[in-house]
Amino acid sequence: MTLPKDALLRLLAHDKPVVGALCSTRGPMGNRVTGAESFDSTAPMTLRAGETGLRRVEVLGFGVTMIRTTVFDRVPVESFEMRWSPELQAVEGEDFSFFRALKRAGIAAYADMGLSWEVGHIGSVPLGLENVLTEGRK
Repeated sequence: MTLPKDALLRLLAHDKPVVGALCSTRGPMGNRVTGAESFDSTAPMTLRAGETGLRRVEVLGFGVTMIRTTVFDRVPVESFEMRWSPELQAVEGEDFSFFRALKRAGIAAYADMGLSWEVGHIGSVPLGLENVLTEGRK
């Protein structure tokens, strides 16, 4: 991951139990986002170029995510599991299983949208949210 030097301070300033940045996936075109506004939607995450502020999300990838230790009083560490999802017909990563447990516990998660535009996910080249927009996903 590539991120600005002040990323930690920016996340801490939000004073939220779970806050992070959306990231582009590492795929060849980086055309998906590691996050979702809702578990109930198969639609891709809606991105607005240059958006700032916090956005409530139901899942974030773990690339740039800060979780207060007190969260683990309500969400067991065992929630970090990879499992088969019959609905998706694919393996669901530990980020999704953890955020499902977070939702069951009634704990909200937030994406720092300004920081999200400054984060890169390193594959063969660093990929950012602008790659998602240039691939036609909004």
